[in-house]
Amino acid sequence: MICPDGEEVAHHALTSASTITACYPLMQYVLQHVLPLYSSTSAGATTYPDDLIRAFAIAQPPLADVLCQVVDTLRDAVSLMPAGGGVRGWPQPVGSWKRENLRLADTLRLFLDVLVAARSPEPLTDQELDELRRRGEELMLSVAGTRPAYMEPAVLREHWMFVREIEPALKRLREQGGVATAESWYAWLI
Repeated sequence: MICPDGEEVAHHALTSASTITACYPLMQYVLQHVLPLYSSTSAGATTYPDDLIRAFAIAQPPLADVLCQVVDTLRDAVSLMPAGGGVRGWPQPVGSWKRENLRLADTLRLFLDVLVAARSPEPLTDQELDELRRRGEELMLSVAGTRPAYMEPAVLREHWMFVREIEPALKRLREQGGVATAESWYAWLI
């Protein structure tokens, strides 16, 4: 038992977060596709993250709304989790759980903000681009603390592939006519 003084609250927090993290289709098909690790197409067949941004801009029901709820659920679960102790071989399981859930929430929040920027009828100012860049760098720093040292290079590489493409992707999307400003319905999504 890692949270002996708050067992019921810990159970509620874990259950709440698991509605996101235990959902295989959501985790493997939506959340993880924000990062290119799970790409199933060959290089050149898609443009990352442009095609992903386009997909989230046109889908109905609005996938962006679903991701906003995911972010809120993960942050809520983290805020509810009481302090806990270690278990054999794992000195801070609650801290690891919190960091991982916040990593997912922060990654998705940045992606959603990039989607808002892509939908904007006006190009971003240099200051707005700098803010997205700064937040991407902060995400990278926080990601570095969520995994064991041997996993950090791979995890950081995946995040860097997204963060480094924010500005170029927004530029490419604008040059190609941008993305939809409102969701539209496509029967093939059902």
